[in-house]
Amino acid sequence: MKYESVIASTDIDSHGERMDREGIERIVATIARAYVPFGIEHDPRIPPRGRISSGYIRERPDGEYEAVATIELFDEDSLPGDDERELVTKSHTPDGLTVSYDRSYRFDVDLADIAEIAKVFRNEAEQDLKKSTDPISLITIAGKFAAVAIAAGFFGQIGADGWNLVKKKLADLYRRKENRHGEQLLMFRALIVDGKDVEIEIILTNPTTDNIDRLLGRDLQAIERFTSAYLLRFPDIRRLVFEVKSDHVEIKFAILKDCRPVRPSLEDD
Repeated sequence: MKYESVIASTDIDSHGERMDREGIERIVATIARAYVPFGIEHDPRIPPRGRISSGYIRERPDGEYEAVATIELFDEDSLPGDDERELVTKSHTPDGLTVSYDRSYRFDVDLADIAEIAKVFRNEAEQDLKKSTDPISLITIAGKFAAVAIAAGFFGQIGADGWNLVKKKLADLYRRKENRHGEQLLMFRALIVDGKDVEIEIILTNPTTDNIDRLLGRDLQAIERFTSAYLLRFPDIRRLVFEVKSDHVEIKFAILKDCRPVRPSLEDD
């Protein structure tokens, strides 16, 4: 099933913010070079329902501009495209780790804590342009690694002292619930550059210091072992998504290069 939908415009949105014409052009340029997953309210824990396969800029009668996208919903009869495009990966240009945040962390006291985390990483913090009506807040810690060395990549960048400060600031942010509504997510994103780009996303819902500690210890090593084996066996995977539960790590889904979600299993043919 295919249909067209406006996905962005230069008009003032429900948050009182405005995207400029250049931002609209960047969105359409991204769609032209790569498939973009189409999901539900920007919740990274839910597999994509389809993909954005093409788009164009349209001028409205009031002089504003909008990005119009062709959205393909996955069903039993839909087939992947026959071009060379693949799932878009999120770029990571700085060296080391970075922290980004959505607009729910726009308050001065939150921004001060995020700035302290960015200082530990020796990079500038960035605001994600996520627009969602669903009450989900998201902070992302990301890094780019030359191989599937996720544990060493995250922990080795700043060491134990650095992580102790980062964990304290994260705990302060997540305790400040009066500034937000609904679930708060912490995502660790590893961009693996090893012949092809593959994203590993590890999500903690309403995180605590204890489950962050466990993730940085044994959980990252287990995720690393699974990822190495799975990517070797299934080379069309471009994203693997994990969620950290109270007492275990759950493999949520994988996304193929054509944006289709699959349920990971080492027993798959």
